[in-house]
Order: sequence, then C-alpha cells, then structure tokens
Amino acid sequence: MPKISTILSTIIAILFFISVTPSLVRNIKTNYELASKPKSKVARIYIKNAISECQTYQQQLEKSFKDDSIKAILLEIDSPGGTVGHSQAIFLEILALKKLYKKPIISVVENVCASGAYYIACATDYIIAPPGALIGSIGSYIAMFKCKELMEYLKIQHKVRQSGRFKTVLNPYGGDETAEQDALIQHLSDDVYDQFVQDVAQCRGIIAKKHHEWADGKIFTARDALRLGLINKTGYISEAKEKLKDLANIEDEIEWIKPKKPNMFQKMLGVENETHSFINGFLEQVWSFFQAKSVGIEANL
Repeated sequence: MPKISTILSTIIAILFFISVTPSLVRNIKTNYELASKPKSKVARIYIKNAISECQTYQQQLEKSFKDDSIKAILLEIDSPGGTVGHSQAIFLEILALKKLYKKPIISVVENVCASGAYYIACATDYIIAPPGALIGSIGSYIAMFKCKELMEYLKIQHKVRQSGRFKTVLNPYGGDETAEQDALIQHLSDDVYDQFVQDVAQCRGIIAKKHHEWADGKIFTARDALRLGLINKTGYISEAKEKLKDLANIEDEIEWIKPKKPNMFQKMLGVENETHSFINGFLEQVWSFFQAKSVGIEANL
C-alpha cells in the first residue's frame, strides 16, 4: 500500500496542475494568436557611439532596402558624430538607396544626434527625438597635436624628407605652420562646413542663408531643434511606429528586423559588428584621435 504522504503529494500535484491549466491554456492561446497574426517587417538599424567606419552601416542599409519583405527602415541614433568621410558616405548611401527602392526610412534619436550623426539623419525622411535630446553641432574642425618641443626635450629626433611643400602640414612632430599652410587647413575645414550646411539646408528645407542661426556648431535640445526645423517631431518609438505605418501604408503590427550580432569568435576574427569591428574600430579611433579630421564634436559633449 502506498504511504499516506505519497497519496497526499499526488493529490496536491493534481490539484495544482488543475489550478494552473486554465492560465497555461490562455497563455498558449494568446501566444498562438500573436504568432499567427499578420505582421509587417521593419528593419531597425542602430548607429551608436562615435562613427569611425561606414561599411557595416552601408551593408545593413543595402540589405534592408533590397529586401522586398521589409516595408520600411528605422534608424535608431545615439551618437555624437565622427569622421567626415564615413558620415558623409552613409549620408550619400541613404540618398542613393532611397532613389532606387522608394522605401521610407526615418530616424529616431535616443539621447544625442550631433555632428556627423545628424548629417546621416538628414538623409532620412523624418527625424523624431525626445524633447531633451541633444541635436545639431553643425560645424567642422581639423585639429592636430604638436609634439616638437616634447620630442626635443626627450632628445628624440624625427627627420622627414618630403616631396610637396604641403605634404607634412598635419605632421604632429613638425613646427608651426606657415601662413600659407594655415590657410590650406582653414580652407579644408571651410569646404567641409559648406558641404555640411548645403546638404542640411537641402534635405531639411531650411534657408541656407540663415545658417548662422543653426549651423554655428551649437548643440540644441530637440525642442529648440524642432523650432529651427532641424527635426520633424518630438517623441520616441511610439511616434516613430505611427509615422512608419503612415509612410509605408502598414495596417497590421510591426515585426522588427534587427541586425545579427557576431559572436565573440567572429569578433576576434575581425568581423564587423553594429558600430565598428572589434579590432579595426579601435585602431581607427586611435588614428582619428591623432588626425582629428572630423565633423563637429568628435567624442563627447
């Protein structure tokens, strides 16, 4: 004969199972209904931290635009900017893909969308940001370190044989620039700035002649940026979802399609992740730190 304790344990287990069964059935039914409900795919691409490469973003954008099952693209940005070439390359890539595939793409800001990151956002159809997010820093600079006196103090010689009088103009081990060299550096910064201003004015429908109001390197809250025409709306994901549905004629729920993250082994082999490769990104950051050919603020606000 089974012991009374065993019988009681069995009865308790049966009663517990009976009590939780309705809840389990409801959950299974709800999950099944959600899974079987038609959804529209929307790609979600993240631009985070300083922008020091463009290939990863270009690949993600191209894949999302070419995929017919993806109805729209959300660019989620939290970045202070980055190098000129990389930021501008992503900007131009978005414009080119929009012409080819006629697919809506909008930007939603988390905390910061400045400088090169804002340059990229301007290529999208719509920009949404929380009221207190930081927007702008439309400007350019070229910075350099000068280590000549330190090298002399350490009794370290650095000899260069150059061809072309401007070739070593950004050499950190050289002396002060001549007036002619300094004018060249200023011209480079001015040219990048002019391109930045013209592209923002054209994409945002802002009068370029009034750029002193919004393109003097200032950083704005999203509320002020809205007043200046730098963004379209204050808000966050809920507003972004509604706008995406409107632009892409989506009537059902959205299924977010996110980039696949490489595992640690792939990172060690140098495979690109969402923002930059594990090793190459670090090296590019060090290089840009010393060369500093960047748009607006580079790493911190």
